[in-house]
Amino acid sequence: MDFTGKVKQAALAAIINQGLAYLEKDPEANLPRLMALVDRVVPENWYVSQRAGVRSAIAEKGNWYQLMLKLYALDPGVRNAFFRNFVLNASLFGSATQDETAAREGCNIPWAILLDPTSACNLHCTGCWAAEYGNKLNLTFEELDSIITQGKALGTYMYIFTGGEPLVRKKDVIALCEKHSDCEFLSFTNGTLIDEDFCREMLRVKNFVPAISLEGFEDANDGRRGQGVYEKVRQAMALLKAHGLRHIRFHDLRHSCASLLLKQGVPMKQIQEWLGHSDIATTANIYAHLDSQSKQLSAATMEQALALPEELPKSRW
Repeated sequence: MDFTGKVKQAALAAIINQGLAYLEKDPEANLPRLMALVDRVVPENWYVSQRAGVRSAIAEKGNWYQLMLKLYALDPGVRNAFFRNFVLNASLFGSATQDETAAREGCNIPWAILLDPTSACNLHCTGCWAAEYGNKLNLTFEELDSIITQGKALGTYMYIFTGGEPLVRKKDVIALCEKHSDCEFLSFTNGTLIDEDFCREMLRVKNFVPAISLEGFEDANDGRRGQGVYEKVRQAMALLKAHGLRHIRFHDLRHSCASLLLKQGVPMKQIQEWLGHSDIATTANIYAHLDSQSKQLSAATMEQALALPEELPKSRW
């Protein structure tokens, strides 16, 4: 990054850090004011698309806006780390670096990188691919560390652990969070390995978020994952809440993932394999949803196909 780029980052970081202290007083009222302040003091050509995205989220008051407000139920240290790593590093500074790298190298740079630390899992869920691979496929700590180090050089500061069950590698996961404290880490997890000690470790590193997977309510969940798993997940969620830590219910993310992939034209068979479903009907009928834009496009296509010509042909009789 050149000198000008570093100056831009330092200036915006200083503004946002002061703004975060301002937000503490009344987040809902002050969030739009903070964005207005950023727009006033930051040159118009700095982080144009990123700032537009934040403004749009605030104006629409949708899921991203609700996520911002819910951050104020978190431990203050975890919240500040999230703003620094996810908002500043991954979304503002990182995406700008990604654009520069993509233009220079002539390739796409990912906003987030998915890693499978291990194929091992402590559960044996019906229909899950992980049971077919066992516990023998693992990335070493050094390999994981190298991927993250290389990713940061490209501008990627968001890392997502999948598996297997990533928390089988608890110590390595926490060590990566500690070493790369400028990144945000999210892990898809069944939640059963989250205990008091791990919550304390999460509070210590501050940049780890579990995305907990559930199949539904107790009968549906335990019917696939095993007796008592639902209750263990409830206990894990209660522990996280008691420690002021955030979790995401991964069952909802599976719907979002399938829908986004479908919108991007990914074949349904590939989406099925990505989500680990043994039956493509499960993916198509339950998880993949059309967004409003796709529905409007479908309606417009039907309207065009069924439209009568402006002038009907004259009768030959």
